[in-house]
Amino acid sequence: MTKSLSTAQTPETIAHMMHCEAVTSEAVTLALLRKEPLLPGLHPERDLGKLFNLGRYDFDDLQRYFNFRRRILLDVLTGLTENQWSRTVQETGKQRRESVYWLARGQALHEDGHLGEIEGLISGQISGDTRRIIGKSTRV
Repeated sequence: MTKSLSTAQTPETIAHMMHCEAVTSEAVTLALLRKEPLLPGLHPERDLGKLFNLGRYDFDDLQRYFNFRRRILLDVLTGLTENQWSRTVQETGKQRRESVYWLARGQALHEDGHLGEIEGLISGQISGDTRRIIGKSTRV
C-alpha cells in the first residue's frame, strides 16, 4: 500500500473518533451539569456519522478540530473532584449507569487503538484489509 493511499483513508478514522468523542463529551457534560441525566442513546456512526459525515473533510482540518475539542475536554476533566468523577449518566432504555470516570476511560482506550491505526496507515504499515479488521474489532 502506498503512503498516499494510507493517508487518504485516515479522515474516516479520525471522523469516527470525533463522532465517538462527541457522544462521550455530551454524556460527561450532562453528568456534570445535571443530576443523573438520561441520555437519548445517540450512536456515533448511525446518528452523528450520518448527519455530519466528517470523513469528507481534509485530515489536517479534522486533526486540528479533534485536538482543540480534546484540549477543552481535558481541561474540564483535569479540574474534577472525586465526587465529580463519580457522577453518572444513564442511557435511555438501559439499566446501567456510567460514571464520568468510566466514560472518559472508555473513550481514552477507544481512541488509543485508533491512534495506533492512524499511525500505521500514515506510515504505510497497515494494509486496507487489516484496517477494516482493526476498525471492526476496536469499535465501541
